[in-house]
Amino acid sequence: MVLASYSRLQTRLAAVESMTQDVIRDPLGVKLDITNYADLIDQNQIVKWLEDAHHQREEYSAKEKENLNLRLNDLLEERESCISELKTKDEDVIAAQIAVQQLQERDQLLSAQNEMLKTNKTNLMRKIAELDDMLKKLIGKQITQHLSQLLRI
Repeated sequence: MVLASYSRLQTRLAAVESMTQDVIRDPLGVKLDITNYADLIDQNQIVKWLEDAHHQREEYSAKEKENLNLRLNDLLEERESCISELKTKDEDVIAAQIAVQQLQERDQLLSAQNEMLKTNKTNLMRKIAELDDMLKKLIGKQITQHLSQLLRI
């Protein structure tokens, strides 16, 4: 009987031990499932972070490209403005050169006219002097004739 009892106890002990192992395996399985789930969540989270990072990188690249295009457009506008300003200044320089040339031509014309007027003035002064001399001679002759007529009377 003791032996039978011992054998039953051992059977029961083996069954309890088997049940204990099962009970231990269940939490270990749950822990393993939780760990796998946590890893899966971590992997999903990492994938999500990578996707977010990739999305943010794309947005940053798009904004960087947009900024680059805006800066390029600004530089092109500034270049066009400078070219326009240079053209305007070139036109102003050409206009000033034309004005200077016209003024030089006018100066030459006025100088030539001035020389002609000086020559005319000299000729007129000479003619006036000649006419004055003639007038003096005529007046002198008339006075003489008049005096002679007066003396004859």
